[in-house]
Amino acid sequence: GDKAQTGQVIADIVAMGTSADVGDISKELRLRWEKGRIYSNVGSVLLAMNPYRNIFEEKADGTLESIYSDDIALQYFKGQLALAMEPHVFGVAANAYRNLITTKIPQCIV
Repeated sequence: GDKAQTGQVIADIVAMGTSADVGDISKELRLRWEKGRIYSNVGSVLLAMNPYRNIFEEKADGTLESIYSDDIALQYFKGQLALAMEPHVFGVAANAYRNLITTKIPQCIV
């Protein structure tokens, strides 16, 4: 797709549209994986790819932190809409927790 050619990554594969074929989706997932974006959304489903390495994000001060740090987890649980953020396993947990609190309906993560 055009976005993959410009180096931008698509967080939700559904946004690629119905004209995307398996090759387009594979290219997009590879691009995300190469950029350390091991999580992708497919609608409300989280797709996780094994990075075969530790993944870090650069903080504002230039230091690196694990994508599984407490600071990253707090970003997803601090009242922000996790679906509007970069796909992450913490976003799935945060959305399930918010749904549990607001609807009082048990949640399940598979």
